Amino acid sequence: YYFTQLEKYKKTEKVWIFKSEASTAYSYDGVVTAGIDCNEIGIEKDDENKKITISIPKASILNVDIDPNSFQMYEEKNGLWSKFNISDYNKSLIEFEEAGKKKALEKGIIEKADESAKKMVESFVNSLIDSDEYTIEYKTK
Repeated sequence: YYFTQLEKYKKTEKVWIFKSEASTAYSYDGVVTAGIDCNEIGIEKDDENKKITISIPKASILNVDIDPNSFQMYEEKNGLWSKFNISDYNKSLIEFEEAGKKKALEKGIIEKADESAKKMVESFVNSLIDSDEYTIEYKTK
């Protein structure tokens, strides 16, 4: 799942009754990848009933990659004693990754990865057996 995410991040600090606010708005492009662990695929062959049962694990999010070259700064405002530091940016990047992951899940990345995995395994198995002779059954683990 490819995405561009715009983040607005604010940091407020108080000294006595005075308040200072720093804010920034920026965007990055990223990719959320989902798939299965192929080591967890199980295959059972029943020669008597001419049936092959394939167990496929449920897909999951594998990683979220942010392209650092896609960085775009739209706004940066530092307060008098409230400034952004590297840990603030790191914290906002974690939130950025979580937002990308959430969007990917909402767009059905897991369902699409499950479907793609099933097609991949089915194609592989069909290249190894006579599909007219055996019935193939799929189960999700």
